[in-house]
Amino acid sequence: MEDIRKEYEALKKKYKLPEFEQLDKNFEISCIEHAKLLHVNIRKRIVEKIETFCDVLENLIHPNTDITSMYEDKFFSDKEKEKMFDLYKKLMVFARKALQLSIEADEKEDAEFIRDISTEWRGIKEEFHKITNKLKESWEKEIESESKMEYLG
Repeated sequence: MEDIRKEYEALKKKYKLPEFEQLDKNFEISCIEHAKLLHVNIRKRIVEKIETFCDVLENLIHPNTDITSMYEDKFFSDKEKEKMFDLYKKLMVFARKALQLSIEADEKEDAEFIRDISTEWRGIKEEFHKITNKLKESWEKEIESESKMEYLG
């Protein structure tokens, strides 16, 4: 990890990136195994987190026919789903930007991406925390028996 931290500190100084600890807390960059092309590996770690968030949001915005989606769908209003879609769009902009960056692996552009997502991440986390809290609470609550599961197969 010391190689990662040392390489990151050089990138941080060169591109005015956030503190290592902040990025590690949000995207677990200390799990990166090799310092070579660190900017690329950081971008990939960020994308993994974005994709996880997007998967959850997709199932809430447009539920599948699996039990989890059918159950959780009942706990969110249309207005809440609209807010989720706005968050989803914001995350997809970052995901598509990362995809675009993967074509060239340019250090400067990756650093800009890391800076931009770090700036937005606090708000994204706050919104996602509200959603995940409601998801957790949905499983702790009892719903009326006739609407528990309308179709089980």
